[in-house]
Amino acid sequence: MSGETQKAWRFSTDSVPEADRASVWRQMMTRLSLPVGDVTTDRPFDGEITSIISPMGIRFAVVEAEAQKIAGQFPQQPSELWLSVLLDGDAYLQFREKRIDLNVGDMIYGATGKADASLNFETRFRQIFIRAPSAILNERIVTPMSQRLGYIPAASGIRRIFSHMLTSIANEIDGIEADQLRSFDQAFMEYLIACTIDDGDISVAGRRDEPQADNLYKICQTIELLLGDPALTLSSVAEAHGVSNRFIQDCFAQNGRTFADYVKRRRLERCRNDLVSPLFAQLSVAEICYRWGFSAPAHFSRIFRMMYGVPPSEYRRLGSMGRVGATDAA
Repeated sequence: MSGETQKAWRFSTDSVPEADRASVWRQMMTRLSLPVGDVTTDRPFDGEITSIISPMGIRFAVVEAEAQKIAGQFPQQPSELWLSVLLDGDAYLQFREKRIDLNVGDMIYGATGKADASLNFETRFRQIFIRAPSAILNERIVTPMSQRLGYIPAASGIRRIFSHMLTSIANEIDGIEADQLRSFDQAFMEYLIACTIDDGDISVAGRRDEPQADNLYKICQTIELLLGDPALTLSSVAEAHGVSNRFIQDCFAQNGRTFADYVKRRRLERCRNDLVSPLFAQLSVAEICYRWGFSAPAHFSRIFRMMYGVPPSEYRRLGSMGRVGATDAA
């Protein structure tokens, strides 16, 4: 990634002959990995896309168009998590025989290639689609979210706040520069976790039939809350959940991980994000190290370099030049 400021990319069918608009629209939606099925309109097709990619590689795309159906998969689709918010219009999510009618502000999410579902817009609509590369989520969302197709109603609480935040991004996308989204990147993942941790009764697919994944998911939430505490231990997390140390070890082992490795990686990721965030530019490397539970700056610097290839101070310098992002940690 270069240090140049990246601005939003925009496409409108206004520049396309009326007879070609539907086919060109399908091509442009393909660029967003959104396969368009049926396009139904009794007038010349009209659509507009505005898209921008954040420093961490999260793509935000606001789509406004005539009624259509988004369904299907691309054979070589990258591994990503997607989320969309209905901003205007009438729409529903169809998964097998289950239909969920969406209200304005409601969110749906899933992993690319994981579910045979369709998003059906019955009227002209406006929607924001967000796609986050799996590489920036793997250490934060260890298992279950990548196997689910979920529905998040924005009726109240933290879900409404998250929906309003994404709606604000959509409304201001024309005037946003990619670098201005740097601080939002981490907030997006944190809100997403908070909004989906207890969605068992509204998840469309693959939630409560995976109790081991559900247990690990909640354990990771507890770890996240205690991450900055240098006294965080396997025993303290086990005690918080009322389970044995062995139970937690088994949860991680079934996903090819260990408790200690997960904690170390999450602390490193938190430090890495802070090192390039303008919000923490006034903190020294050592202060960031202590902030996330490391007790020895020399040890922190050594394992940071092993993980990311450069020492923390150099990573911060490169980050200020726009030459690093979260995908470096894949």
